[in-house]
Amino acid sequence: MQRSWAPETIDAHGICWSPDGQWLLVWESPAHGWRVLLYTADGQLVRTFPGFHDPTDEDAKLRPGVRSLRLSPDGKGCAVLDHSKEVALVDTTFWRKSATLVHPSALAPSETVQEQLHAASVHPSSRTFTRAMHELTLPPPPADSKTPPELRTGCGLACFDASSNLIATRMESSPSTVWIWDLAASELRAVLIFHSPVSFSWHPVVQELLLITCRVDEKRTLLAVWDPLMDGPRSVPSEQALSSQGKMEAHWVDWENEQPILLLNDSQSYCFVSVGEGEGEGEAPGAWGSAESTLLGGSVGSAGIVQGIEGDDSTMIDDTFLFKRG
Repeated sequence: MQRSWAPETIDAHGICWSPDGQWLLVWESPAHGWRVLLYTADGQLVRTFPGFHDPTDEDAKLRPGVRSLRLSPDGKGCAVLDHSKEVALVDTTFWRKSATLVHPSALAPSETVQEQLHAASVHPSSRTFTRAMHELTLPPPPADSKTPPELRTGCGLACFDASSNLIATRMESSPSTVWIWDLAASELRAVLIFHSPVSFSWHPVVQELLLITCRVDEKRTLLAVWDPLMDGPRSVPSEQALSSQGKMEAHWVDWENEQPILLLNDSQSYCFVSVGEGEGEGEAPGAWGSAESTLLGGSVGSAGIVQGIEGDDSTMIDDTFLFKRG
C-alpha cells in the first residue's frame, strides 16, 4: 500500500482513475445529493463539484445525485451521468463543463439523425432497419421491467468510442433506444430505436464501430453493429454461429487483425465472428472463416483448434484446467 485516506463523502458510490493516472474521481451516492470530488494521485482534494445545474434552481438541489462518470480514452473529456435528461461533458484540462447533451422526448425525422427498427421477426438476424418518416415519441420501458418507475430516470449507460469523438448514451426512461452524439460537431449523430432493452460497447481500437446487444427474451439475443457510414445497424447472425439456445454474450476482441472480431459464447459453445467489410454489399456479417478458412469455435471447457489466423499452421490452445480432468 502506498497511501490511504478517507474521502469527504457520506456514502461514496463510485471511484475511477483518469487514463493518465494523475486524477482520482469519487462521487457521492445519489441519495445524498449531487457531489463529485477530484483528488490528486496522492490523495489531495483539488475541487468539489456540487452540480452543473442552474444554481438558482431550488428543485435541482432536491433531485438524486450522480449515477456514474465515464472518462474518454484520451483522458480529455468526462461524461457525468445523473437522474436528469442531461449528460454533462467536462473538459479535464481545466475541469470545467464544456457541453451539455440534452435528450429530447420527441424526435423530428431527419436522414442524418434517426434510425428505427422496421419490424420484429422470429429470427433476430433477419430484422431490418429503416429511417423514420415522421415525428417519433420514444418507446417506454417494457411492461415486465423489474426496475421501479421512480428509478427509470436519467442516463444509465454511456461510453466513448476509441477516437473520443463519439459518445453513445442510453436513457433509463427508454432503455431500447441508443443515442449517438458527435462531440466534434456538437450534434446528435443518430438515434437507434429497438424493440427490446439494449446495451452497447465501442470497439477498443477501431474508431466509431459500435456493438449493440438487444436481449429479445431469455433465449434470444439480437446483435448489431453500427458505424456512421452505414445506412443503419447491421445484424450479426448469432443464431447461425452458435447452435445452442443458451443465454449468449458478445465481446469485442482487442486484437490486431484486418477485420474487427467478435467473441460470441453461451454456456455450451463459443465462436468468433468477423464484422469487417469482407461481405458483399448489404449482406450481414458471417462467421469468421465461413468462406475460405475454418470456423474458429468449440465447446466451453475444452481445447479448441485455431485455424486461419496466421499462415496455415494450426495451434492447439492449452487447457488451463487439464490437470483437473485427469
